[in-house]
Amino acid sequence: MAVRFDSALMRRIAITAGVLAAYRLAALLPLPGLDAEKIRGLMQIGGPVVGRASLMALGVIPLINALMLIEALRLIAPDVRRWEGAAPRNAGRLRSATLLVALLMALFQAIGIATALEGVSGLVPEPGLAFRLTIIATLVGGSAIAIAFAAIIDRAGIGSGVWLLFLAPALAGLPRTFATMAEYNAEGSYPAIAIVLGLLYVAIAIAAVVNILLAARGAASVASAVVWTPIIANPLIVLLLVPFGLLLTSGLDGAVALAQPGYPIWYATAVVAVTLLIWLYARSYAQAGAPMPLGVLPIAASIAAILVAGSVLQSPIGVVLPLNGIETILVATVGTKLLADWGFVHWPAAGSAPESTP
Repeated sequence: MAVRFDSALMRRIAITAGVLAAYRLAALLPLPGLDAEKIRGLMQIGGPVVGRASLMALGVIPLINALMLIEALRLIAPDVRRWEGAAPRNAGRLRSATLLVALLMALFQAIGIATALEGVSGLVPEPGLAFRLTIIATLVGGSAIAIAFAAIIDRAGIGSGVWLLFLAPALAGLPRTFATMAEYNAEGSYPAIAIVLGLLYVAIAIAAVVNILLAARGAASVASAVVWTPIIANPLIVLLLVPFGLLLTSGLDGAVALAQPGYPIWYATAVVAVTLLIWLYARSYAQAGAPMPLGVLPIAASIAAILVAGSVLQSPIGVVLPLNGIETILVATVGTKLLADWGFVHWPAAGSAPESTP
């Protein structure tokens, strides 16, 4: 097995590592206009506002939300995928539209965060319009920087920039997660079997995703379906369950609660949503002239099992997962693509091997 570590690859690895380091450093920069002592106090108690008090509070999330909308459009209207692939100019127009939607989403999210920060007692010494405008401009600018970082990785680095940046906080937090679990286990408040179950879940889920990608010989259609299905499935499950919950509970609070993991109907709906999305992917790519090399059921069964098993382990069993279902699927997909680029993974020889793009 030949591993390609030439100078060009090493340069791309260095660029990717440098961008990820810059992103993590930017995430440590606090937002302007906040009381430093209050922030330190919230960090000590783990207040929910801490994650919103950084330059990278939004990060690539607005871009991912915009990409999710475009991906849903491709599934609902397969002609969009065919139009996109018909000419480079069409793909460029769709990318420009995606960036515009992402920045608009960042703007709306920034407005909500600015308002939430003002609502924390003692956090904002000088609240008002000037503070809100400053926070909004900073957060939108931070999101724009994150999007630029992702583009640099895509063009000059290795892997998918948006997914590497999305995973960076979760992967960086793994040492703290393991240390906390070990501490609680030593105190007797978290059993060793729960740690083992969490690690087994991640290992088995990664193996399942890698097996799908290998069986598909790295097909872009399968990689896209594997990555986007669990992300799109979450809002789809809510969309399916909330109306049903309104009929059963006659109240919005009860309907929203029913749409959360923990109820048997949620698990059943998750299986239905995943199967429907994989079928839509198969239809979309078939109409675009790039049929998926795997059937719907094997992919749907694996993705649904990962999501349902992760939800069951977290609640009601109470296992702390090092990575949740979506993060695990992304780690497996992005990691397999990286290993294939480096020569560690070779797609099984069964005809021509399509390009893999998470």
